[in-house]
Amino acid sequence: MPPLTDKDEPLIKRIHAHTATISASVVPGAYLVDLIPPLKHVPTWMARWKREGLAWHQRETAMFEGLNREVEEKMRAGNSPHCFVSELVETRERHELTDKEAAWLAGIMFSAGAETVCEPLLHPLRKAQAELDAVVGRDRIPTFEDQKNCHTSKLWSKKYCDGDLLGH
Repeated sequence: MPPLTDKDEPLIKRIHAHTATISASVVPGAYLVDLIPPLKHVPTWMARWKREGLAWHQRETAMFEGLNREVEEKMRAGNSPHCFVSELVETRERHELTDKEAAWLAGIMFSAGAETVCEPLLHPLRKAQAELDAVVGRDRIPTFEDQKNCHTSKLWSKKYCDGDLLGH
């Protein structure tokens, strides 16, 4: 797999926005309809959450179908590496998947992979931030005196920043 470059940044941001939207949407009570189920019968023209959800779904479908088309074009040109999407393209008929179903399957797998790769970095960062908040608070920056009480932050900065955020 080729390394990521600056040209990949918009796609990475779009995938993170996609997973953030899904994460926010599945929180119980995120929408009034979660609390009042009969609201699901309100017509779309009256329910902003339905209109926004449909618009989001159409945007994401277009993105995922576009990504699948790129792989298909590379396959036709003979320069696509073997990957999940190329396997889907080759076996789509056997699995009776529509283009949309194949696109969402690949897209959700890609999104899940992106989040899985990021989470190992985010968990220690969140733990270090919580420690800094507890020791230092949010009203000032850390000082050398805080070092003795910020073990997680010191370890995190040494491992991920190749240095010490607290001056060590």
